[in-house]
Amino acid sequence: MNYWRPVPQALIQELLMHRWSKNNQAPEAVGYMVALDRKMAGSAFSARKLATYCGWTRWHASQVINDVQMFLAQWNQPAVTA
Repeated sequence: MNYWRPVPQALIQELLMHRWSKNNQAPEAVGYMVALDRKMAGSAFSARKLATYCGWTRWHASQVINDVQMFLAQWNQPAVTA
């Protein structure tokens, strides 16, 4: 099934090639976009994986994943028109 994703796939490919660490942490927007793309692809993307990739703590990664899940819950709601 083809559907529109709010993150361009070429950008995700570029972001996934970069390696982040505790000393060079990924910006929150990067982690959000990667988590959003993985969740939309149906991947079981955990806070631990995101924390390891971005150089974040697991708490920070879990907060970003919660934000992504809330966004996807709203994104998948049917549009209500009067």
